[in-house]
Amino acid sequence: DDCGGMLRAFALSRAARLGAGCAAAGLAASQTECLGADARRISESCDAVGVDKSPSTGPRPLMEQLTNPPPFGSGASRFDMSTYGGRALHFLNVLGDPTTLWTSAAELEAHRDLLRRHAKGEKTGATDAELWRADKVVTATTRGETGEMVPAPFRFSFFAYANLVICAGLLRPDASLASAAFFQWLNQSYNAGVNWCNRSSGEGDIQSLATAYVAATGAALAIGVGGTALGKRAGGGIVRLTVPMLGVALSAVLNLVLTRRAELDGVPVYSTDGMELGISKAAGVLALTKCSEARILWTFLLLTVTPVLSGGALSALPSAISASPTGAMAVDLGVTFACIWLFVPLAMAVWPQRDTVAVSALEEQFQGLKDKQRRPIEFVEYNKGL
Repeated sequence: DDCGGMLRAFALSRAARLGAGCAAAGLAASQTECLGADARRISESCDAVGVDKSPSTGPRPLMEQLTNPPPFGSGASRFDMSTYGGRALHFLNVLGDPTTLWTSAAELEAHRDLLRRHAKGEKTGATDAELWRADKVVTATTRGETGEMVPAPFRFSFFAYANLVICAGLLRPDASLASAAFFQWLNQSYNAGVNWCNRSSGEGDIQSLATAYVAATGAALAIGVGGTALGKRAGGGIVRLTVPMLGVALSAVLNLVLTRRAELDGVPVYSTDGMELGISKAAGVLALTKCSEARILWTFLLLTVTPVLSGGALSALPSAISASPTGAMAVDLGVTFACIWLFVPLAMAVWPQRDTVAVSALEEQFQGLKDKQRRPIEFVEYNKGL
């Protein structure tokens, strides 16, 4: 029934669109009537077999998105990117799959070639599952704006694994100030690399990267170490938790903005039919703002939920494990890894990576433009990065 309803709705909407286009081009009424007749015949056939005339609309259930992906190339995304749940599944699927980390340059090119040939309509012999896999690998391993391959350690699919090492150093109970400073520097250096490799702008050179790295890691390190030290001196309770949290969140945002500051000069924006319209500084500010919000959100979740889950896990385990420093650290690291693996994609899903903004919020140069069909452009798209 759902299939028939979708077919009927597709036929009617396609006929309406084509009919409107024919009318706009001055074609005879009989030609548009033929399109309407085709739609009516399909509708009558649906009626004859008892198909519901009002096809279901709205977001697809999450379980259906997981277990029943649409045919590849049908125009539908693997997950419903118009909803938070669909975007969360998308990021968990792409960033939570460690097997994409081992993709070689040759394998990536093979996946790209498969997708290119399929897009041209060539017979590839690939199944939908193989095509969706190729699409996932390309998405997980490359920068969308330029298509260049991101080094494996700086992909977000490696983020939880890298932080497992960093957190092991930061969580050491007997760590000296020098040790804490080293792992804070390692943390901010790694964040700078991730931010740079996942920027939305294609611009960048070694000199600007070096300058951004020194500024970002230096300032973020001072804030991170200072915030942690102040937190330890704080009286307790919410203050003791809030001070280091603010320090970590602020250092993460500062690292992001300084490393990707070239985006403040603008990022490319496109019409919804794919036509590049120019470079917008307003869209660049939006990209960094929304990426900063994601970092603040996952920092908050990690620093509030993780200790609760870790404490619960320790209390549920035998005292021989929970009372042992090694056992307690192993539990802390395991819970931290699981929370990073889960919370980072969930925070990223708040905003679409390919985001939309109203033209009215952009510069004067984007006002009054028209798309390829000569329709007024009211919204544009831009890649905000990760």
